Amino acid sequence: MASTKTLSTRWTVAIRLSVWLTFGVVFGLLPLLISLAKEGMSPDGLHLADVLGHGELMIVGAVIAAGALGEFVADAVIYGFADTSPLSRLGAAWLWFFTALALVASTVAYMIPADPTTVTHVSLWLFPVALVPSGVTIAVVAS
Repeated sequence: MASTKTLSTRWTVAIRLSVWLTFGVVFGLLPLLISLAKEGMSPDGLHLADVLGHGELMIVGAVIAAGALGEFVADAVIYGFADTSPLSRLGAAWLWFFTALALVASTVAYMIPADPTTVTHVSLWLFPVALVPSGVTIAVVAS
C-alpha cells in the first residue's frame, strides 16, 4: 500500500539537494578523486596540474550545470510559471541565466588551449562558479 504522507518543502529540498550532491557532484568527481589519490601515492608525489591540467574539472562543472538546467526546464514544462509572482519569475530567469553562464564559461574555457598550470587554476575557479548556481537551481526546483 502506498503511503499518502507528503514531505514538507524543507525536507523535499534537503532530500533533492542530498541526492544531487551525492549522485551528481560526488560521483561526477569520483574519477578525479581517484586520480588525485593515485597521483598522491606516486613516487613523485601529488602535482595538482598533472590531475587537473587537462580541464576535466571544467567538464564536470559544465555537466553539473547542464544537469541543473535540465531540471529547471523540466520543472518549467511540468508546472509552468502561471501561478508565480513576477518577482519569482524574474528570480528564476536570473538563476537560469547564471547557471547557463556557468555552463558556457566552463565549456569555452575547456576549449581554449593553455598550459596545465593555467588550466588547473581556471578549473579551480570555474568549478564553484558552476556548482553554486546549479545547487541553488536544484533547491528552487525542489521547492
